[in-house]
Amino acid sequence: MERFGAVMDVNIAFKPIGLSLKQVEDWHLPTRPSKTMSPADRIWARTNPVSAELDAIPPDALRDYVQRNIEAYLPMAEYQRLRDIELAERESLREFVSNWGDWQAEFVS
Repeated sequence: MERFGAVMDVNIAFKPIGLSLKQVEDWHLPTRPSKTMSPADRIWARTNPVSAELDAIPPDALRDYVQRNIEAYLPMAEYQRLRDIELAERESLREFVSNWGDWQAEFVS
């Protein structure tokens, strides 16, 4: 991504997001003791001795959490414009698919 940004003259920044203890509690996620034996585990900053797995998060909650974190950095007017285009394209595809049988019958006969 950083190389792509450099080629396109766009500043790319990564912001790691993680779960807070409050989210683990609010979502009633199962926990386990944090791993501590591997070299990677030893350098990972920990403020809590327990961990939760991302795949334990309800899919809708995880999707909403990630989406909110991404949208916080988007120009909202541009985002809404792109959403409107996407909705119009979806509607065009729905119309095309719903009329597919009618169009197909014209070509076959």
